[in-house]
Amino acid sequence: VVVGFGTKGRSAIQTLCATGLSKEQIVIVDPASKVIEAANAEGFTGVLGDATRSDVLLRAELQKARQIIIATQRDDT
Repeated sequence: VVVGFGTKGRSAIQTLCATGLSKEQIVIVDPASKVIEAANAEGFTGVLGDATRSDVLLRAELQKARQIIIATQRDDT
């Protein structure tokens, strides 16, 4: 699960893909619908919402994640 699909998130995702993870194994959480649309268009699963909310993390199936990467623009996340 990658929280944030900006510059930091995309960089983290590139690294994950370079180590052998497929796009289908990566879930992106972001509060912006346009960002999630872009993630979906690139072949990722996107979950729209605020990652500080437990219901959003449940939809992202965080409990199944092997890794969680926080790559937001906000320092309080």
